[in-house]
Amino acid sequence: MNILLLVAHGSRRDESNLEAIQICSEMGATHVTVLPYFLSAGVHINRDIPGEIEKASQNYPDLHINVTNYFGSRDEIAELLMKTAIDG
Repeated sequence: MNILLLVAHGSRRDESNLEAIQICSEMGATHVTVLPYFLSAGVHINRDIPGEIEKASQNYPDLHINVTNYFGSRDEIAELLMKTAIDG
């Protein structure tokens, strides 16, 4: 089973941050695609999420985890924001 996991700001509790991958594994996932739900590449994109994914990969070695580019890296975001501002 493939699961898309949106990841946003986490918790200061490490256990809370790993719960998402744990739940995916418990649901029977074999592949998890992690989509960082951030508009810009900051500390979470460059350090925190890769670190959490590394921990999760060690804890769930049979689970294939792929991380996509962060949400704000998409060219369509500017168009969507303009459309929202005009229609909104």
